[in-house]
Amino acid sequence: MKKNKALKMLINWDLVVSGTMLCLLVICTFVGAISRYLFSAPFTWLEEIQLMCQVWIVFCGGCAAFRVGGHIEIEFIAESLPEKGQKIVQVINSAIITLVLGYLGVQSLKYIMVFINSGRATNILHLSYVVIYGIAPVTIVFMLINYYATLGKAWHRIETECAVKRTKNLRKKVEGGEGK
Repeated sequence: MKKNKALKMLINWDLVVSGTMLCLLVICTFVGAISRYLFSAPFTWLEEIQLMCQVWIVFCGGCAAFRVGGHIEIEFIAESLPEKGQKIVQVINSAIITLVLGYLGVQSLKYIMVFINSGRATNILHLSYVVIYGIAPVTIVFMLINYYATLGKAWHRIETECAVKRTKNLRKKVEGGEGK
């Protein structure tokens, strides 16, 4: 039982991290508001922690969204096409996603290298910007992995929906032919 739970957490590491960061962000924001408005003594370092939490939430959440198919898609145009057209759209979509994520991955690595070479850190906590933004290239790799791992489901959905449409059309033809 513990193995299954550990395996599930390993597979869903991005959800665990983004959920933890979200909780931390909410707590920091709440504590910051209390300290600022009730005690007139704001914690100036909270902004740096909040920045890190936001970056990690966005990239880890995006990674999880690729795995569960949570990104927004406009499917009604593609779904109106025949099966071959839908598959062509899927191939084009896959190429665009790969190119965009590849570009973002390369650019984020360049960005991280600037921080590594400059040793830049935040002003108050002296937290390295590599720690804050270093999650980006890691999650971009996992976004690609998650996308291609779930691509088979998209192909299966296209084939299944097209088969259902063909069956319905065939039934209409058969039923229409019998009534004459």
